[in-house]
Amino acid sequence: MGHGSSSPQPFGDSRVVKTKFGNIIGRRFVFDKKEESNSIDAFQVDAFQGIPYASPPVGALRFKKPEWPQPWSDVKSTKKFAARGVQKDLHCFEKIKLGEISEDNLYLNVFTPVWSPDPDSEGFAVLVFIHGGAFICDSAVKYGDVGICEHLCTKDVVVVTIQYRLGFLGFFSTGDEHCPGNFGLWDQTLALKWIQENIAAFNGDPGNVTVMGQSAGGACMIDALRKLPFSKFALSLMDNTGKSSLEKCCPVGPRLDFDFIPKSVSELRKEASAKPMLIGCCASEGLLFLGFERNYCVGKIMEYVSLVVPEKEYPRMFKRYREEIFQKLLSDPENSEEVARGSVEIFGDLLMNVAVQTAVQETLESHDAPVYFYSYDYCNPKSWEPLSSRWPFIDATHCTELTYIFAVGNNWDFEFNDNDKRMLELTTRMWTNFAKYG
Repeated sequence: MGHGSSSPQPFGDSRVVKTKFGNIIGRRFVFDKKEESNSIDAFQVDAFQGIPYASPPVGALRFKKPEWPQPWSDVKSTKKFAARGVQKDLHCFEKIKLGEISEDNLYLNVFTPVWSPDPDSEGFAVLVFIHGGAFICDSAVKYGDVGICEHLCTKDVVVVTIQYRLGFLGFFSTGDEHCPGNFGLWDQTLALKWIQENIAAFNGDPGNVTVMGQSAGGACMIDALRKLPFSKFALSLMDNTGKSSLEKCCPVGPRLDFDFIPKSVSELRKEASAKPMLIGCCASEGLLFLGFERNYCVGKIMEYVSLVVPEKEYPRMFKRYREEIFQKLLSDPENSEEVARGSVEIFGDLLMNVAVQTAVQETLESHDAPVYFYSYDYCNPKSWEPLSSRWPFIDATHCTELTYIFAVGNNWDFEFNDNDKRMLELTTRMWTNFAKYG
C-alpha cells in the first residue's frame, strides 16, 4: 500500500449503527497495537462507506435542492464507496478515475473508533472533509479508507468524507428562480445537517465538528460561514474565487444567487460567528498548473495571468504582474529553473495565495478566534509521479499535504520512506489536535 500501513486486514463486520433513516452495517479494520497501548480495542476502527444522506438527484430532483433519503427497514450494507459524481476524467490524474460514475452520488462515509470516548466528553471530535477538484471532478473515493482509519481515527477522532454534485449537474444556473444553481453547495449543507443529526450514533460529538476543505473544497467553506452549528474549520487552501477568476477559469461553480450566497464571501466572513481556523498553502502552489509549460516567456505566462486577472477589468494589476514577470525573466534569462520558479510563484499568488492571505486578514480583523497559518514545504516527488518527471523543478505544490493527511499518493500510491512516515505522523497529529482542541 502507498501509506506503508501496519498490515491492516478486515476483521469482519462492524457494529450495527442506527441512523434516523435506518440501520447500517459496515466493515471493521484492525491494526497492530502500539506498545504504549493497553486497550484491547485501541486499534479497531469501523468504516461505514456509501451512506445515503439524500435522495438520488435524478428525474424530478435533477437541478433541484437535495431532499432527505427515504427510510429503509432492513439493515443496509455500507461496506464500499458509492459511485462518484458525473465528471470528465483527466487523463493525467490517475487516482481521480477511481470508482464508477453516476448521477446517484450523494453519499458520505463515516470512519469511527471502536473504543469508547472519554466519559467526561460528549463524544469524539469530528473531522469532515469536503474534496476539491475545481467543482468539476474528484470524489471521496480517491482519499481511501485504510489510511483514514489507521492514521486519523486512531488519534481519537471520527472522520467523515462526503460527495456532492459536480459540473453542470451541481452548478448550472439560468440566473433566475427556475434554476438558481449552487446545488452542489446545497448538497454539502444537507450532508452537514445529516452529520449533526446522526453523528452521535457513531460516538461523534455534534458540538465539536471541524469542516475541512481543500482547493474547491476550501472555497466551499462558505458552508462554514453560514449559521450552522460547527465549531471549527480547516482549509488546506482556498481557490481565489473572485467573480472574474471563477467565470474565466471555471465555467461552472458557485454563483452569487441571493439565496445560498446572498452576498460576497468577504461580507459573509465578516458577519459569521467567530470560529477557530487552520489555513495554509504549499510552497509552490502554481507548480501543478504551470509545471507542464516548457516555454516560460512573458507572452505565454501572461496568457495564464489573464485568465485570473483580465486586463480589461484590472489594467493596473495586469500591468504590475506583467512587469514582475518581465523582471524575473530578464534578471537571469539563461537560468531556466529560476525563470520557471518566478513564473510559478506569481501564478500561485494569483490563483491561491492571495485568497489565503485575504481570508486570514479579514478573519483577524473581524473576529478574535485563533487563526493558525501554515506553509507546507515538504515534498517527496514520488507522490506526484509520473507527473513530477515533467516539472522544471520539484517542490511542494497544490494538494501535496493531502498525501500526509490521508496517507495516499496524489496521483498514485507509493511506498512511504522514513521521512514520509514522520511527516505523516506530524501532519495527522496537527490536524487531529486542531479538531480536538482548536
